[in-house]
Amino acid sequence: MEYLDTGAGPAPQVTTHDLERQLRVAGRRYAEARAAATRARDEWRALLIHPKATPEGVRALREQFEAVAARCNRLRNVIDELEDRLDL
Repeated sequence: MEYLDTGAGPAPQVTTHDLERQLRVAGRRYAEARAAATRARDEWRALLIHPKATPEGVRALREQFEAVAARCNRLRNVIDELEDRLDL
C-alpha cells in the first residue's frame, strides 16, 4: 500500500480518496490486532496463575502478546501518519 522510492521517477500522486481508503483498511487491521492483543494478554495472564504452567509456556505466550502489541503500535503509527497527511 505504501509507495517505495526506487529513484525511478517522481512519486505517484496520492489522492485524498486513496488516503481515506488506506486509513479505513489500517483502522480495520488495528481493531483486529487490538482484539488479538487482548486475547493473547488474557491467555498469558491466565497461564501465569495456572498451577501447571511451565516457564516455556509462559514465555511463549508473553512473546506472542508482545508481538501482537508491537503490531498494534505499528498500525497506530500508520493511522497517525495517514491522519496527518489528510490534515494537509
